[in-house]
Amino acid sequence: MFFDNLERIQLKYNFTSAKIINVDESGVSTVLALPKIVVPKECKQAGQTVSGERGEQVTFVGIVTVSGEAFPLVYVFPKVRYKEEFLNGALH
Repeated sequence: MFFDNLERIQLKYNFTSAKIINVDESGVSTVLALPKIVVPKECKQAGQTVSGERGEQVTFVGIVTVSGEAFPLVYVFPKVRYKEEFLNGALH
């Protein structure tokens, strides 16, 4: 049914490959997980420290056209506890 609808719409509007896009989203946490460490067998203790804060979930969206053109990632930040440093190094 999907491909029948796609064919019908393609014939009606005659989209070029630059007008057909694929969008995929995923989420990442703003706080890193505990890293794995390796120590010699003789070592009695091994310590590590990570942030104790609760991380925020940030959604990012990738967009690519059928012709192969890729757009910069789109980030969707939570409105609650938004931090300006989320945009450090981002395109404006």
